[in-house]
Amino acid sequence: MAGVPDNAVTKSGWLRKNHKGCTFAKKNEMRYFVSSGFHVRYYRTESKTSECGKFDLRNVTNLKPASDPGVKSGLTFLIKGRSGALTVSFESEPAMEDVWKTL
Repeated sequence: MAGVPDNAVTKSGWLRKNHKGCTFAKKNEMRYFVSSGFHVRYYRTESKTSECGKFDLRNVTNLKPASDPGVKSGLTFLIKGRSGALTVSFESEPAMEDVWKTL
């Protein structure tokens, strides 16, 4: 990723996310998440040809365990400049929880 230092923390993997601030029960989608430095992007496929969204970790104003009743293990991000919360679930890949909590 352009402008990212060589020593930047990079993580990637499949997570389930809510759709545009909806609850998980209403709509959720599997996305391939990639973090590099402060930047997190998510895609429809692991080939990263179709970006679905992105955010800068420096704009996260609140990070807390997911409170959505449809998520047993996950995080909710409140992001400056974005309406609605972004909730991700680790249920499909439990090993990813500790990885993503250390961003």
